[in-house]
Parts: sequence; structure tokens; C-alpha cells
Amino acid sequence: MRTFLGILVGLIAALVVQACSDIVGNLLYPTGVTDMFNRAQVTEAFANRPVGALLITVAGYFLAALIGGWLARRISAQGWTVWVPAGLMVLMAIIIVFAYPLPAWTWFASLAAPLIGGLIARHLGPDPVAAAPAAEETPVDADL
Repeated sequence: MRTFLGILVGLIAALVVQACSDIVGNLLYPTGVTDMFNRAQVTEAFANRPVGALLITVAGYFLAALIGGWLARRISAQGWTVWVPAGLMVLMAIIIVFAYPLPAWTWFASLAAPLIGGLIARHLGPDPVAAAPAAEETPVDADL
């Protein structure tokens, strides 16, 4: 149950962090998109995004994987759970990279950032398995 809860909290945290980075990016670099369902308008806005806005998006992928992965690992006490939020961020990056015209460096950075964030989250703090207290050994001849 802890594993499921850790993954769930990690995924939610990753999505919230990424959404916050998108909000900050749009506040600092407004897109001018009036209709998010107009594919041509959104594509043009992505094609004209300044470098600062793209860096904020890439940083959002990194932070989302880092924070979401760290929370998943911390709650579940399973090291592998960091890769679930990081994997979600990679999947989101792949969708955005292939759906909209972005500079080539953004492709690499958007895919590498969540993987690096997950790797760092995996190694933050003590190893959950090693930190667990060892069970006391009962001698075989204890009843004698």
C-alpha cells in the first residue's frame, strides 16, 4: 500500500510542479494564445517561444521528476518508484516535442531533464532498504 501511495503522491506532485513551471513561464513570457483549441495558433506560439520560456519548461521537467521522484521514494521506501514520476515527465516531453515545432536543443533537454531529475532523486538521502532496522536474530538454542 505504501508503494502505491508513494507513486500516487509522486505523480501528483510532479504534475503540480510542471504545471507551476508552465504558469511561471507564461507569466514571464506571455504567449498571446487566445484559443488553446486552435491548433494553428498554439503551434505558432510554440514556434516563437523565447529561449527563456523554453528553459523554464525544461527546468520544470527536471524539478517535477526530482520532487515527484523524491516523494515517491520517500513515502514508498522503494528506490525504483522514482522512475514512475520521471517516466511520466519523459512521456509528456515526448508528446510536446513531437507535437510542436521546437528547436533541436529543446528536444534533447526536454528528454534528458526528467531522467537527470529522477537519477538525482534516486540518490537523495539514505537508501530506504539500507535504512530499515535489521531484525534481531534469535539463537537456535534459546529454549534450552
